[in-house]
Amino acid sequence: MWNLTPRLSGKIVILEPLGRAHATALLEASRAQAIWDWWSVDMSTPDAFRAWFDDALAASEQGTRAHFATLDARTGVPVGSSMPALRSAGPGWPRLRGGPAPTWRPSC
Repeated sequence: MWNLTPRLSGKIVILEPLGRAHATALLEASRAQAIWDWWSVDMSTPDAFRAWFDDALAASEQGTRAHFATLDARTGVPVGSSMPALRSAGPGWPRLRGGPAPTWRPSC
């Protein structure tokens, strides 16, 4: 299980474990269609958002994925979400041996 209790505070944003209290503000933030022009999914509708949100909470509770709400540090209002890559270097995963760092790949 991953420790999902830390709240990470910076000057611009705060990351905290995703919870039901974030749903309303994140739904509102997700409605701007321009956000989804760059993604392979469109979560601008309430049904699509709720399906993602419920799945994200379930995955966090099961410890299979860790989702964080991204809050505006000045206002404390949720403006987005984040999911770091929480993977172990088990069989099949490349090991770093002084070579270049692996590139980041979006999870969706």
